[in-house]
Parts: sequence; structure tokens; C-alpha cells
Amino acid sequence: MGAGVNTRTIKWYVVHARDYREYNEQLVLFGARLFEKTGGALKVEFVYSNIGSGWRDAAAERDGYQRVTSGEYDVSQLGVDTLGAKVVSYPYVFRNYDHAEAVWRGPIGKKLLESIATNSGNQLEAMAFSYSGGFRALVGSRPVRCAEDVKGAKVLVEQGLSPDGELLMVLGAIPAVDNLESTPVVNHRLGETTRRLSELLSAGLLELFSVEINGLAYAEQASPINHTPLYISLTDHTMYATSIVANRNFLESLEPELRQVLIEETRKFAVAERQLSARLAARNLDMFEKVHGRTIVAVPESAREAFRDAARVALRRHPGLTDVIKEIHAAGEIPLLSAAAAIA
Repeated sequence: MGAGVNTRTIKWYVVHARDYREYNEQLVLFGARLFEKTGGALKVEFVYSNIGSGWRDAAAERDGYQRVTSGEYDVSQLGVDTLGAKVVSYPYVFRNYDHAEAVWRGPIGKKLLESIATNSGNQLEAMAFSYSGGFRALVGSRPVRCAEDVKGAKVLVEQGLSPDGELLMVLGAIPAVDNLESTPVVNHRLGETTRRLSELLSAGLLELFSVEINGLAYAEQASPINHTPLYISLTDHTMYATSIVANRNFLESLEPELRQVLIEETRKFAVAERQLSARLAARNLDMFEKVHGRTIVAVPESAREAFRDAARVALRRHPGLTDVIKEIHAAGEIPLLSAAAAIA
């Protein structure tokens, strides 16, 4: 760092994937690049949350939101559900990663980022959509090859975290619990989370739960789900995304040139993290396939239409989202994993 440079420290509160090595390595690289690009004027200090299990945890989300809006921390990555952009999590909004990439980079993505700021009372500015834990699968003791296979299944429903519970109810599933937060499944360390899921599956109290491929791999770092057989049915019904948000007062306190560099570098980082997520999902799926007692269940395209029909029924309960969902569905595709997808 050159003489005379005053260094501003950005306090970045890490809520998601705090024990996931690949994501944390990318965070460190981002911090180093930002420091270099600003000639030492901006330095990132990553502070890791110790709230909850770190796996789709509503308590951790609320904690992160409060800490950034209050100004205790400057930046965080929070789930779009928490930030008021819940439409992104609705079933079958995205066709694939390339479709999602076109949404993030296009006018719809810009509007969604602006809606996050509005929803926060302009206390936050959303800079980019960041990693997805991958598309969600239905995991459990029964295989799902078509929509009819969900009927009568005992499922965990995450109140307030993801709208995919509505889809499962339309398909005829039975809630295993009314509220995931009221059970010992969350607000514990990851090992306790997966052990509890194993117990529920073995006792027949649970047959299916919905989880991202990367989220499942992340949770099983501490303790694998030991129930067999275990089916991982690739319904790809929702995709979990986060947004990188900054406290607006902090952002506006930066010199304009530094603010612009921070936003540009954050957007580059977000693309790299989305690419990492897609690669990890493919790797983790391959890893699951090699585990004894596990079966990857492909859901043929011909069977997906019944799932989409159920999603449309669920969405009728939210008529205010019709227009934006139509816009999202009409978006094209940008190849996420091609060299051209990176922002130079």
C-alpha cells in the first residue's frame, strides 16, 4: 500500500456456507482483489455468524438482516426470501442455470435488486445476486419419478423460508411438522441437523424433504444422513439464491470512485460464485451417486409438466406476482459456465 493511503475496513458478515471451504476461499480471493484494485484503500474483514446451523436457517437470516440494516456490519449475503424478493424462490420460475443468469444480468434482475432496497426502507442497497445452493431436489425414503409419487408423503415444510412447501401441498403431501423451527432440526450445529433427519426418516415420521444439492453436501460435512435407502430425486423445483447487500449509509460514505470499484468487483465476484455453485452441484451429485445405499432418481422431462401444473396452482394464490413471473419466464439464456459469461 502506498504512502498516504487511508484504508477503510468493510465489515462483511458471513451468514451462509461459513464452513464450506470452496466458498470461503473465494471470499478471501475477493477481499485480496478488492484491496489490490483500490490500492489498499478498501480492506474486507470477514466476520462469521455463529447463529443456528448455517443450513437454511431463518434465525441466522434474521440476525444478518438486523446487523446490516442497523449498520453494525457493512455487507452481507442474505437469502432473497429474507430480502423481499421471494418471487425468485417460487417453483419452476427458472428453467436452468443459464436462464437464471440471463435474469440476474438483465432488466428484470435490476428491478429485483431495486425492490430489495425498497423493501428495506432504503436501508440496504442490493449490489448483485450471488450463489445458489443449486436447484432443489426431493430427498428421502421414497423415490419421486413423477408428481403422483409425492401424494401422501410426509414432508418437512419450512415456514417463511421457501415457497416450495406450497407446491408440495398442492401435490398432496402431508406436513410432517407445522413449522420446521419448532423442531430440533434447525438452530443446531450441522451434525445435529443431519442426525435428526436420519432419526425422523428411520422412524417413518418423515419421507421427503426439499434441499439444494450443495446444501445437502454442506450439511453432511459434519455427519452424513445414515438412513438407507436414501433417494435423491432431481425435481429441480426451486433454486435458492442470495443477494449481496450493503448498508446504504456505509455505501454512500465511500468516495464515488471507491464505491464504484466495490460495486463492480462485487458483481464480478457474484458471477464467479454462481459459476462455482453450478460446478459444485455437478460434483456433489456425482459424489452422492457413489455412496452405498443412495439412488439418484432422474425425473423425465415428460413428467415435469405435472409438477409445473401444480406450481401454477400454487402461484394463483399470489396474483400480484403474475406479471414479474411472466417476465422471468420470457427471459433468454446466458451460458453461465462459458468463458464469455465472466465479467472482465
